[in-house]
Amino acid sequence: MLRLATAAKFLEKYRTKEWQQLQPPEERIVLPEDPTHAVFDTPTVKKKPVIQLHPPPESPEDSFKKRHYSQRQRSKLRRKAGNAHGTGVSPR
Repeated sequence: MLRLATAAKFLEKYRTKEWQQLQPPEERIVLPEDPTHAVFDTPTVKKKPVIQLHPPPESPEDSFKKRHYSQRQRSKLRRKAGNAHGTGVSPR
């Protein structure tokens, strides 16, 4: 089924290319002036430039960041914690 679908897709693409080559090329219309140039004629609101004289205040960084471990890492940490206590059983 998959092979038939792929073949049909390529055949359609091939026929589309053939059809486009058989069509006579359309003449392009030359515009007397650029219609998009009017965008630059619209007035804009003038803004004052913002000059920063002093650096922004530094935010206190957290010395302890909570780490998000994957399940494999969590189970490994539990096993290590169990062995550290000498019990050999993971704490739960």
